[in-house]
Amino acid sequence: MKKNVLVCLLVACALCSVNAGRCACAENTFEASLAEEGLSLAEFESIATYYYLNPQPDKLLSVVKVVLSQEELIKDAMHFNTFAHLVAAVARSDSAFFQKLKNLDPDYTGFQKEALQRIIKVTKDFISPTANSPEHLDYLWSEFIATGSEAPVKKIIGVLGYPDTGMNMVLIGAAEWSLTSNARHHEKVYSIIQEQFFTASGQTKEKLKKILSDINKK
Repeated sequence: MKKNVLVCLLVACALCSVNAGRCACAENTFEASLAEEGLSLAEFESIATYYYLNPQPDKLLSVVKVVLSQEELIKDAMHFNTFAHLVAAVARSDSAFFQKLKNLDPDYTGFQKEALQRIIKVTKDFISPTANSPEHLDYLWSEFIATGSEAPVKKIIGVLGYPDTGMNMVLIGAAEWSLTSNARHHEKVYSIIQEQFFTASGQTKEKLKKILSDINKK
């Protein structure tokens, strides 16, 4: 198992098992781009996973520049859209950062300009999604990473109470897995789960109990 830095654009810096040579190549290219912006891989991972704990808008702006330099990443809609939502969640509450983001526009052309304009549009039209798909769960986690807000985590917890039938089973499983994983990385997520457990009932309470049990086993 080798860490794929592109997957770090998802909220939990997950591990992936892909072709080792291809993964190493992508990582080396990405690290070189980070270095050009004066950032280390560790700093990037911290921003992509714990931004709310130590907000540094200028470093996030540098990360945006790095991401814009990665054509393959921009073409990967799942990762890029999740990253764009994270940046937008910061920009919508930080007008100075948003202005700096918009000021980048004249520096880019082609696919890079289009990608930057997508981030700007997501900021202007920002909507915190309902938790109706695994993609929505990624967006909600990116909001939490950007802001530390309890609201997106509570939306994800709400999924646990959906009727456990049909396609809901996939969504519930994804919510359960992501809550367990992120609670291991974020003390705040663990605290939110604990608080919600005491007031929850029925299926939600049972699943939160299992999540807390699984976390405490590690």
